Amino acid sequence: MKNILTLWVFVLNLYVVNAQYVIVSGSVVQHRKPVEGVLILSFDKMQPLKAVITDAKGEYRFRTDAESIDVFFYKKGKAIQTASVRNKLREENQGIPLNAEMDDSSGSSDKYTYKLLRKMGIDTNYLDSVYAIEDFKLKNETRYVKQSRKEMLKAAQEEQKRFANYKTVTSDKLEGGQKDKVTTTTIGPDTYILIANENNEKKYTKNDKPISEYTYTFETTRRYTGVYKGSKNVNKFDKYKPIEHTKR
Repeated sequence: MKNILTLWVFVLNLYVVNAQYVIVSGSVVQHRKPVEGVLILSFDKMQPLKAVITDAKGEYRFRTDAESIDVFFYKKGKAIQTASVRNKLREENQGIPLNAEMDDSSGSSDKYTYKLLRKMGIDTNYLDSVYAIEDFKLKNETRYVKQSRKEMLKAAQEEQKRFANYKTVTSDKLEGGQKDKVTTTTIGPDTYILIANENNEKKYTKNDKPISEYTYTFETTRRYTGVYKGSKNVNKFDKYKPIEHTKR
């Protein structure tokens, strides 16, 4: 079975506004059966765009206004599937269907996928890290949404305690004739470092160990800002969704 899924989609002027969006959606199957728990990770010009996980029906969807999208379908123990979407925005086509079929084999990816993974600096450790973050969001979203006022205030206090020593410093670093911008952030006992070079290529570490952008964003983002600054800032606690602060 081919591991490459190439899709050229042409869509124009979905809305007469500055940002125009389409819905990318589809299903992932194996032997005609839906596959739950597949990570769909998309990139726009080599920058992370969206990450979602298929549900019990093997279905997924995400909204984007990107014109050029590279998509990876990943599940541990299975061959990685890839797809390229060229979105030219056509008014009568408001959605982009993109389906995939997984392979039992966990062997080497095809040459195109291998080159794309290397070009983007992606390995299975990175994919596993992104999956862990998205899986955490799915499992905890209901808990976050259904938090009572008392639970939310308690969680806000715990977060405030963790961020009590919060400090972030940005400096320039010359290395090999190239100037990097280094941002060091301290939260609790942890130190996070973001290094961005002149081409805006980024590396992330936590306590000197590499992490993904999603892990960095999730762990350095306050989710209860509107709560711990004073409960009066949250008019309707049942409508406040802390997890939304970490969604892209």
